[in-house]
Amino acid sequence: MGEFSFNLIDEPWIPCVIQSGEYKEMGLKELLLSAHDISGFDLQNPLEEAALYRMLLALVHRIVDGPKDTMAWKELYQSEEFKESKVIEYFEKWHSRFDLFSEEYPFYQTAGLEIIDKDKKSSPVQISSIQTAKANGNTKTLFDHSLDREVLSLPPKEVALILLSAQGYLMGGLNKKTTNFFDYQQSFLHGSMVTGLFCLLMGANLFNTLTLNMLICNADKPIPSQPNDCPVWERDDIGGEGIATPTGYFNYLTCKTRHISLIPEMDNNGTPMVRRLHIAQGESFPDVRSPFGIIRENKKGEIYSVQLEPERMIWRDSSAFFTFGPDADERPKAFRHIGNARLKRLVSLPERHRCAIYALANDKANPLAWRKEMLSIPTDLLAEKKLVDSLRKGLSLIEDGASVLDYAGKSFIRECLPENSKEAEIRSKAESCGFMMIYWDQMESAFHNFIMVVDQGDVSFQELKKRIKTIARNAFKTGIEQRYMSSARTYRSWVRASGLLNSGLAKRLKTGGEQQ
Repeated sequence: MGEFSFNLIDEPWIPCVIQSGEYKEMGLKELLLSAHDISGFDLQNPLEEAALYRMLLALVHRIVDGPKDTMAWKELYQSEEFKESKVIEYFEKWHSRFDLFSEEYPFYQTAGLEIIDKDKKSSPVQISSIQTAKANGNTKTLFDHSLDREVLSLPPKEVALILLSAQGYLMGGLNKKTTNFFDYQQSFLHGSMVTGLFCLLMGANLFNTLTLNMLICNADKPIPSQPNDCPVWERDDIGGEGIATPTGYFNYLTCKTRHISLIPEMDNNGTPMVRRLHIAQGESFPDVRSPFGIIRENKKGEIYSVQLEPERMIWRDSSAFFTFGPDADERPKAFRHIGNARLKRLVSLPERHRCAIYALANDKANPLAWRKEMLSIPTDLLAEKKLVDSLRKGLSLIEDGASVLDYAGKSFIRECLPENSKEAEIRSKAESCGFMMIYWDQMESAFHNFIMVVDQGDVSFQELKKRIKTIARNAFKTGIEQRYMSSARTYRSWVRASGLLNSGLAKRLKTGGEQQ
């Protein structure tokens, strides 16, 4: 063991919320042995949370050595906690591989990697270079406004989470650096989690969450796997660079997107800290479809992964998470698995589940937004196609309400402006009024209420239609009144546009002659 050590198995570094409401930081061994008593994580960065879940899934798959078939998964799910002997046995075998500062096999890193400058001298970069939220080089800031010259120095427990997030969510872009292992590299590729969504089913505790998302693992599922497939911390080789084919599911889950070598230093209190590191392009698996995302087909017949759009909340496309049929099922694989378990009554499942969707939007390697959205759903939504059809119908009604509001609002503005006003100006004025933003902001809560009762048939639609009308009228009134002063001209425009709004809502929502 070298001068520095921080073993993720023993050292507390994962901020957890206990079922009692307590907050506690745990190492990996305590975390898994207490998984049945942990509600979730207390992390501010959703990308770190998503990357942590992904690593934990690979870890528990290896600890339980499976599940290799449906019955093995059933036995695991019903056990309600991870078997202590298996957890301890695994961590004893691989203990040294989880040391963040191991000289031979540092966790999720490449020992001995160095960036070399033109004078053949070691030239490390700052820790901020692997933080998505930090400004560095020519990337834009998202939530941070620090400068390259501000040198961060971070403790190991923070660095561990940053390292996991970096392997998943670092974006491509120029590199233009030479390393001792990989020579000159012109650019970086996207991290393994940048493209698409990361969708998980959430259970009553961490054990439930992990087992709900554990897929059947064999030579063919979830992706073709070779006998030597294993997570990155079990590999003896350092791995390659560039686009490659994973050896299997565990290689895919723990893809070393970047070769990283942390440089620990001792602070004045004798505590290890990290402010610099070496980095190079690692492996990339862009041709593997993520088991945690959803795909669509464009007009050209090309398949693509659904991405986060910064101006569009994920819930508006939520029917895609649950849609399935006899010929196609593009849901996240855990959703399919639990849907089948529900349909066959394989295990006793709660009547309601939550699902979490994590996503990062970017443009030209600059982060635009990241997001974690939660949906509470009837479990039967995963198994019954008629409920998926009801969800799709509800979303269609919400979109209809938006269409009517947009038309009415622009009609008001068109009448208030001079006759020769261009459509671009009308759209700009409508956007500045903000009635569409108000509508979508308020509709989010209405949608969450709807999806929780989507299994209640007509009652759910009646309540949703009422909420759509109320929200559309309130958005119209609030958006217009905050931008336009009352006058004879605006009053006439108001009366006409209000009539268009109410008649349009009645027609599109089929609400009949309800009193306005």
